Amino acid sequence: MKNGTKIAICLGTAALTFVLAAFAQTLLIPLTALSAYMGAMWGLYYLAPSVIAACAGALLFGGTDPGSLAAAAMFLLIYAVLTAYLKKKFPHRYAVLALAVTVCVGQYLSMTAAAMLAGRPPYSDVVDAWDRMVSEVFTPVFGGIAGGGEVLSMFGDVSATIPDTLMFMCILTAEGVSTALVMLTRLLHRLFKTEPAPMARFAEWRLPHTALIGGGIMLVCIALAYIFRLEQANSVGYSLGLIVASLFAVQGMAYLDFVFRVSRAPGFVRVLAWVLPVLAFPYSLLLLAFIGVKEQITKKRPKVKKYLMELSAQQRAMNRADELAKYGYVRQDAKKPPEDGESNNGGGDGSAGTDKGGNAE
Repeated sequence: MKNGTKIAICLGTAALTFVLAAFAQTLLIPLTALSAYMGAMWGLYYLAPSVIAACAGALLFGGTDPGSLAAAAMFLLIYAVLTAYLKKKFPHRYAVLALAVTVCVGQYLSMTAAAMLAGRPPYSDVVDAWDRMVSEVFTPVFGGIAGGGEVLSMFGDVSATIPDTLMFMCILTAEGVSTALVMLTRLLHRLFKTEPAPMARFAEWRLPHTALIGGGIMLVCIALAYIFRLEQANSVGYSLGLIVASLFAVQGMAYLDFVFRVSRAPGFVRVLAWVLPVLAFPYSLLLLAFIGVKEQITKKRPKVKKYLMELSAQQRAMNRADELAKYGYVRQDAKKPPEDGESNNGGGDGSAGTDKGGNAE
């Protein structure tokens, strides 16, 4: 790609980043991935305009209050983590974890830092902002229509749940954003025809062996929060519960993907396996987490693989025996015929060819 094209992409990305950082930070996700890709693959000077634009957009339109400063710091860390991940090609799970922590803490502080520094509850500014939106936006719209009172009452009930669900929503958003950023960088590798770090199939993904211990510790912390009647016990329970459930739910999803692959399920079944959990959220999260925990304990996938290998070996042995009984010899059609100058004696290319064929199966 020509330098002029790269510069045009860089400047266009920076201009859009400046606007979206101020007014629509969710839409900034693809541009963030693109900026980090440019910095890692083309040079850090292609990243600098987007970094400056993101921080300027957050500060110029949001002011220099603690929340805006936290948002600007979050952007800086996201760019740093994502660029380092692309440049050094360290494991994807570490990138997702680091990005999730950055986004979660950055979002939470951007909404709560001002209130905490003023000595008020962390969620107070968010509650006030929601109440203002209900009174200034929703009330004029729904106030004069039939059933509007029930809708406004529902919006009012949301205000009461914010103290318990604020951190929960930050964690949920962070998990989605971090995963999206990593997957978008892989898409950019494909678009620009560059080589990404290797990634195992999703069907092979599993949590480390210590995940059950870590999950158990988090569940104990939830129980202690309720036993000691902490003021934010619900928030602690929802937040830690989401972390445990989401991690094991991903493993449950990976196990289902593995089952569909080895059983050669139709393509529409695999599509439904991804669509239905989204539509049935949050109930699907609990079901998938249960499947993930069970698979983590039983370690079913290695057993299934071993069984399939044994079954395949038995089938090959039976086929050879059938051919021997039918023809009096075993055909060697799969073996590559020796080319000119190659030896016909065993080992060498013939055995290598057989091994490769066996692995392909």
